[in-house]
This record gives sequence, C-alpha cells and structure tokens, in this order.
Amino acid sequence: MIFARDRVKIDFTYETWGWAVDFADAMFNDSKGKKRKNNHGIPEKENTDEENYRKVLQGAVAECAVYLHTGIEWHRAVGSVGNKSTLPDLGDDIQVRSSKPNRPFIYRRTDDEEQKFVFVWVNLEKREATIVGWLYGWECKEKGEWCDPQNRNNPIWSIHHMSPHPIDTLED
Repeated sequence: MIFARDRVKIDFTYETWGWAVDFADAMFNDSKGKKRKNNHGIPEKENTDEENYRKVLQGAVAECAVYLHTGIEWHRAVGSVGNKSTLPDLGDDIQVRSSKPNRPFIYRRTDDEEQKFVFVWVNLEKREATIVGWLYGWECKEKGEWCDPQNRNNPIWSIHHMSPHPIDTLED
C-alpha cells in the first residue's frame, strides 16, 4: 500500500512550472520532428498532438518535482523520449515515472533493474505533483503486475499496490 504520510506534495511557482514547460516543449518538438513512437510506445499518429504533449508535460513536471524536492541534478536530456537513454532523468541512476493521480505506474522490460525509479502523480490542471516514493527496478518487478494493458504485444509491469521507500530516503 502507498501510505499518505510518506507522500510529498509539490506546489509549483510560476518560475518552476516554467522550467517544466520549457523542458516539455523541447522534448515534444524533438520527438515530433523525428516521427517516432512516444515514450509510452504509442505511435504519434494514434494520439492528437495535444494528448502527446500532455504526456510529455506530465513527465517533465514529475522530473522537475523530484528535482525541487531532492536537489539531485536534473539532466533535462532532450532526445530521450522513445529512446533507451543512457542518461538517467536525475543524478547517476534515478528514473522518474509519472501518472495521473491514483493511477498505476509503469516499469518496462527494457528498464534497468539496478536503477532507482521515483513515482510521481501529476495533476496538470492544478499544477501540482505528489511524489509517492521510489523503488529499485528489481523491486518493481517483484511488486508489479505483468500485463499488456493496451494489447500491443508490449507487456509492462503495472505498479499500483506497492510499499515504496519514502522519497526522503533516496540518495544519488
């Protein structure tokens, strides 16, 4: 279970929201220019530009939230959407996963079991994020449910019932 006491809510200022938007704009424009699948494995043509942009913005907001709370270096690696990036989202080994509030998180079979995955619920309308906690990749496999929710022969671990480590225990 995810305990409310371990969650951290991040309220964005105008300036910090702008950091996430600027990063999302760069990521979206890079991805759109390359006509590849987005970071959710869905071909761009199956979603509208607005839907694709909201997914990229959600991820950028989540990364920014973790940076704001932890102070761990945020790489803002443009060009990593849809790619297995060699550069983690933050620090030396931290990946950030986002979803809408109270929705499950995703761990992909191509993800590194030794990296740390921080889970963040993002509410774009309220301009807020809730850091739920973190797990090592191998813990995601243990706690997640192996499934193919979109029937695309691209199964993932869906992580919805978990006991993550509190974000304040995360070290780079």
